Amino acid sequence: LSVIILKDPNVALQASILFCFNPTSIFYSSIYSESLYALFSVGGCYYLVSRTNNITVIWLALFDFARSNGVLNAGYFGFQAVHKAYDAFYLKNVLFGRKS
Repeated sequence: LSVIILKDPNVALQASILFCFNPTSIFYSSIYSESLYALFSVGGCYYLVSRTNNITVIWLALFDFARSNGVLNAGYFGFQAVHKAYDAFYLKNVLFGRKS
């Protein structure tokens, strides 16, 4: 996911290392739902970026079961919808030579 978003393998490796060794990573190594939530969240974001929406819905539904505040991450779909609408509006204006 980091390589896709950052488009630089070295920076993506550094980001992954920082994620693994942050001060709150103790919760990822104990019996707690945070590690499962992180797995489903990163997996859902990966499939969202890969534009496979059916699989994304499954992953994001699973992290709703892992933690109750997982519902708030439905904002990923809202962001994607707004981003697509902006791209469509911008491309329409660029293709037809209109100025906003």
